[in-house]
Amino acid sequence: MYDQLEASLLDVRRELGHAPRAVLMISGHWEADRFLLSSSAQPPMFYDYGGFPEHTYRIRYDAPVIPTSG
Repeated sequence: MYDQLEASLLDVRRELGHAPRAVLMISGHWEADRFLLSSSAQPPMFYDYGGFPEHTYRIRYDAPVIPTSG
């Protein structure tokens, strides 16, 4: 069931013609009393879902560090 999703995600680079420079992730599952933005150089994974196969909670994405000025 997840093989098709994985193949689709892996195909994004080919569809774009290049590797994306940035990824914006918005989660409707995150609840806070104010707007929050993570600006960590190496943001951690947040598994804000439940009831999925155990292996989906071991997915890692070590975001590349992109130096910023300012």
